Amino acid sequence: MGGQIDHRIAGDGVSEAWKEMGVGGVGGYEELFYAAEGGNGAPMQGCEKRAVEMKWKKELCRVYWSQFSAGRLKVLEDHAQRAGEGEAVERVWQIK
Repeated sequence: MGGQIDHRIAGDGVSEAWKEMGVGGVGGYEELFYAAEGGNGAPMQGCEKRAVEMKWKKELCRVYWSQFSAGRLKVLEDHAQRAGEGEAVERVWQIK
């Protein structure tokens, strides 16, 4: 969930609700937008790597045009490459 308080509050609240309802099989993912600046692409416990087409991922960043400069998009791409050891990936995992 990263360090953004609104993301943490929402994620923690949803996780608790799922637990109370006995819901299983819910997944999470490392969002490249935020992980690129807060992470180093190091291996994560229990995650699965899924290939991502960076051309389209960067195109989707246009929605956030006020937040992304060309330099920030390069940081995003570099992170995805490091996480995938040369192949651009997003990391996903099963939430228990």
